[in-house]
Amino acid sequence: MIAKRVQGKMAALGIRHDFSSVANHITLSIGIATTIPSDSQSRNGLIQQADDFLYKAKTNGRNQFTNGLNIS
Repeated sequence: MIAKRVQGKMAALGIRHDFSSVANHITLSIGIATTIPSDSQSRNGLIQQADDFLYKAKTNGRNQFTNGLNIS
């Protein structure tokens, strides 16, 4: 829900992007990762997971968000 809201706010700004293959304005791809904190989970692992999802969103066409639950 937050990712959709942020994407909507970005789109509403209408910042031109003349060289984009996706849209004529700046778009936003987001990678989402969550965890329940524990001693066995590392902060770097969570960041890496979010980064992996970000690149998945870009690969899937940009201007979207991706998470481990395949909900977007």
